Formats: sequence, C-alpha cells, structure tokens
Amino acid sequence: MLRHLDRHRVVVFGQHPASKPGRHNDRWMSKCGPLSARPLSQTEERLALATQSAGIGIWDWDVVRDVMLWDDRTCELYGVASGFPASYSAWQACPHPDDRARVVLAATAALKGAAPFNVEYRVV
Repeated sequence: MLRHLDRHRVVVFGQHPASKPGRHNDRWMSKCGPLSARPLSQTEERLALATQSAGIGIWDWDVVRDVMLWDDRTCELYGVASGFPASYSAWQACPHPDDRARVVLAATAALKGAAPFNVEYRVV
C-alpha cells in the first residue's frame, strides 16, 4: 500500500512475502524520496555496479572546450592508457576505418540536433 506524503515522497507499507501472518516482523515500511535526495556516493556506487555488470564505459564531452573525459573502462575498450587526453579529433581516429565515415556522420548529425547519437562501431 502506498501513501503519498507530498509531491516528492511516498511511504510504502507492505508485508514481507516470506513472513507468517500474525507475527510482529511480518510488516515493513520504507520511505521513498526523489533520486536527487540519495547521497551522491550511493548513486555513484549503483552506476559503477551497472557499468561493470554491463561491461560498458562512460564518457563525457565538453563540446565547447573539446575535452572528453573517459572512465577507465572506456580507455580499456579503446585500447588507450587511463588518463588518455581525449578530444573529438583523437576520438575520430578510434573507429575502424570501414566504420569511421558513418560514425563521424552520426556524430555530426547529433551535434546539429538532427538525430540522437546511437551508432555501433568497431574500434582499432
């Protein structure tokens, strides 16, 4: 059963599925708040677990300054040392030559707002 406290918080009441009715420990209550209320370290831990489980890397690109930040897994996937000074031009050299034109075209379209950047490619 849910009870709304306000626009952002909910209290959840329920019964533990493995409990026996009539016992004192057969009920639980949990407060749910907005994601932004979670401690940053908890959010970071969950993101790390998800990316490790999926075997993916994460990168950010400051388009104005042309600076990319790659996490260790992204560096590993691209075959470069951790702390690689990534930029758009450095990244453009990474896709396989047979994929490069298509990937750069997709990135250009995304920068113009014409399409999301959602492309699979090989790296060398």
